[in-house]
Amino acid sequence: MHDFRCLLRTRLLHCAAMNKLLLSSVVALLLIPVISCISQEPVTSPVAGPSVSPSVAAAPEPSAKVAGQEQSARFAKLIAAAKSGKLVERFPEKHEAEVSILAERLPAGISPGDIFGGKYRASAKTSYVNGPAQSFDNTGALIASLPKDAKMEADFGHLVSASGGVDDPREEVETKNVTIEAWIYWSKQESDHDFHVIVGDTPVPDENTILLNTEVSGLPPENPMEPNINATRDAIKRLISQHHPEHGLFDPPVHVRITGSLFWDGEHAKQHVGPEGLQPDTAWEIHPIKDLTVLSN
Repeated sequence: MHDFRCLLRTRLLHCAAMNKLLLSSVVALLLIPVISCISQEPVTSPVAGPSVSPSVAAAPEPSAKVAGQEQSARFAKLIAAAKSGKLVERFPEKHEAEVSILAERLPAGISPGDIFGGKYRASAKTSYVNGPAQSFDNTGALIASLPKDAKMEADFGHLVSASGGVDDPREEVETKNVTIEAWIYWSKQESDHDFHVIVGDTPVPDENTILLNTEVSGLPPENPMEPNINATRDAIKRLISQHHPEHGLFDPPVHVRITGSLFWDGEHAKQHVGPEGLQPDTAWEIHPIKDLTVLSN
């Protein structure tokens, strides 16, 4: 009997030990994944290259906006020139005489400073072509559709030398109305009382911008109430009053739609109109502007 009790006790102790070992094994198996997650090192790609911390995102590629800002270094230079008073015309208009017209003989609201005071092709500069306007996407598309300056000089040399009151009418190649969308960069009233309005095909001028001179004409002395020229003069004066361009420079440029008649200005060689850095590479103009509509700012 004593031997039986001893054997039973031994078996019970052995079972308890086995249960304890089994429990320990189960716990160990349950902890293995947890320990593995805690201690596991980040897996690196076998492809050679710089390592990147998981908590720091890689730098993005330069965006179009950043690229655009880099390309507008030209505009930054223009702004600096305007602020320092150095944004000036190398070849300002030179007209010898003012219009001899008495203010009291003008309609109410119109001053002698509104009347066209130039001599070069006065009737063409202060009148519009009859007919609808052809639309162009931008300044580049319009200029590309026109004869080159060299051809105009060869075919119409008299327009280059016209002066002293010679009033040549429009040539057939100029008898077209056009419409473009563009951005106004700069404007100034000249001594002949026209407003030069330099526009381009980019929201800010950069190295690829194609410039064009457009002009709000002075009022024809024989018809100072001409409605379209009066309206466009009011429009450009309003823009200048609202935006306060520094030495003529609009910052930011103003998005507009312009409609008017074509005019080849043989009086000015290319790059003679406008301030340094904003001189169109053509003598073609929209002159006079018939409609000036602001699209956005």
